[in-house]
Amino acid sequence: MEDCKVCKQLIKEKHRREIWWKVFCIIFCALSIILGILYFGGGYVKEESQIEIWDNNFTNSGDNGSIIIG
Repeated sequence: MEDCKVCKQLIKEKHRREIWWKVFCIIFCALSIILGILYFGGGYVKEESQIEIWDNNFTNSGDNGSIIIG
């Protein structure tokens, strides 16, 4: 009969640690989702850039635009 009490205590101790691990994982996932929404929703990822071309003379120094296979 004593062995059953010891086994129950050990199982209870094991499950207590599992509960804290699950709580930590849930908090970490929720925090990651919230920070991801704030980061991608802030508009910093999508930046607009303007390219200005001043000259229309382009020189091709190389294979003259030909494709060489072989």
